[in-house]
Amino acid sequence: MFPATFAFPIAEMFGFGFTDWGGAGIIASFYLVAILVLLWFFKENKVVEEKGFSSSDARISGWVFAVGLFLVGLFYALYPPVSNVVIALVFIGFMEEFFFRGYMQPRLNFAFEKRFNFLNFRFGWGLIITSAFFGLIHVISPGENPMEWAWGFWTFVAGISFGVIHEKGGSFLAPAIVHGVTMILPLIFS
Repeated sequence: MFPATFAFPIAEMFGFGFTDWGGAGIIASFYLVAILVLLWFFKENKVVEEKGFSSSDARISGWVFAVGLFLVGLFYALYPPVSNVVIALVFIGFMEEFFFRGYMQPRLNFAFEKRFNFLNFRFGWGLIITSAFFGLIHVISPGENPMEWAWGFWTFVAGISFGVIHEKGGSFLAPAIVHGVTMILPLIFS
């Protein structure tokens, strides 16, 4: 998934932002290729069965959030670019994946069967619906330009890739790390 990180500077090199359709097409293409490579590479590996969401997951997430706030404040005062790395890893990667892949996707997987199979990868509506909500939340986020459908499109595709990582690994921690790491360069250079 690491090459998806470079989609953002490549889109900027062509004069696109991450909320433009041109930039969204470039970024979504990188994530789509990464998904296909990931599925092809791990097509023989079995999907790990999901465990239920536990209260210890919530406690750990609360501590990560609190420590993240402290570190952002500390690093912002000392050296602001380091605070962007903490923001990417803790707040973008960990907290978004905690909700979408840690909480929402497993519950939707339990509600709907995994009826689809692609490259020996079983998935269902849980992955698709969670990714759609992930894209939609970026569309309606109250930023400078709300209702950016191009942003929603590429985050939907990225959500599918994070969901595939979750399904293959059985935990939200792997997609949280991948999500955070892929957002470090865009945050630092934006």
